[in-house]
Amino acid sequence: MTQHNSQRRRIAAAYNPDAMHELEPLLDKSVKQFIDVLQTRFAASGKICDLADFIHFFAFDAIMDIAFSNPVGFVKAGHDVHGIIGSLTQLFHVTRVMTTFPELQKFINHPWVNPVLGTKTSDTSGPGMIRGMAIGEVRRRLKHGNPHGNKDLLHRFLEFRDKDGHGIPQQELEVEAFTPVIAGPESVATILRVAIVYIIGTPRVYRKLMAEISEKERLGLLSSPATYEEAKNMPFMAAIVKEVFRIHPPIGYAISKH
Repeated sequence: MTQHNSQRRRIAAAYNPDAMHELEPLLDKSVKQFIDVLQTRFAASGKICDLADFIHFFAFDAIMDIAFSNPVGFVKAGHDVHGIIGSLTQLFHVTRVMTTFPELQKFINHPWVNPVLGTKTSDTSGPGMIRGMAIGEVRRRLKHGNPHGNKDLLHRFLEFRDKDGHGIPQQELEVEAFTPVIAGPESVATILRVAIVYIIGTPRVYRKLMAEISEKERLGLLSSPATYEEAKNMPFMAAIVKEVFRIHPPIGYAISKH
């Protein structure tokens, strides 16, 4: 537990509110690309868009950009590149079983079994490919620095120094660079999808939300895309987000603890 707490403290600084605000430019870039694709590829032509899929694509691109500034480009491609999302969905089904029956983790992680059933960084699809990208970016930055200068999560991890001046070990960096891509996109996609379904399915809510947005725009209080500070001052929108989390949490099963 002491080792776990120590690891969490090393990572926590990258997730504090101030650090999160500095990630907004990266998120804005993904939002703008998402909106541009919807407008040019679908709205302008009248072509039908499977919004559920594109929200999923957006979530993965955004989180990968925030994690280590290297999105795959799902939104631009318009499909599940290299089957990564489908493979991760299958992985979540396995994870659900393993968290319910932790003894299975010992079997999967056995040195004779893991090379056969586990993911490999040399994989050309699925979780292994993403893990390979994350590890590759960690090693590039340790060797060459941060040439693009983006203050992403990996940048924060690399900046950390404890009271003795020690940074985060490379092995831990490689895990933490990969973790947001596993943990984040599904949650983001779930919440956005559910919010849109309930908003457009409830005309009263839709009209009230649009009125709130229109009033903020009229007063010049909304950027494009809206900032976090602007959005949190929209009480009805905030209420919708909280209600979506209440009725449809991103994780639909209990995670065991020991």
